[in-house]
Amino acid sequence: MLENQIPVDKLRDLYVKGNLRQRYDIAAQVAGDPDTGPAKLVAAVAALEGFARAVAVKHLVDEGVPPDEAYAGLKREKPIDLVETHVLPALGTSANEAFEREKWELLPEAVKFRNLLVHEATYLHGGTCRELVSATLHVFEKIAELSGVKP
Repeated sequence: MLENQIPVDKLRDLYVKGNLRQRYDIAAQVAGDPDTGPAKLVAAVAALEGFARAVAVKHLVDEGVPPDEAYAGLKREKPIDLVETHVLPALGTSANEAFEREKWELLPEAVKFRNLLVHEATYLHGGTCRELVSATLHVFEKIAELSGVKP
């Protein structure tokens, strides 16, 4: 977890217990400003998850699994499991070899906060968003490089 950041569960609890006007005000801010850190974090994690799934599906298809079957088997995989269990082995590497340790270690927090942001339409401290977006995009870009789509 990042320094000075409220843990996901505690932050979720605060929002659940907030009054309806507070919840509306925050949701309206999120809806009205799609360029904020929370929106960028949601987009970064979605990009990583979608591309990782594509890499994993391609690997299975290359091994002879029909595309629909490959996708069906991976569509509900959570991002961390998808990368660790399917993508990295398909690329012949490990998280320790592929990613900066500090960035990889932040990825579970990025996914948890993405889930909170999507379901609770909330905000995070700006520094938290920047660090989590940076970590997520680091993993995304490294997977792109390792898969050969990005030089």
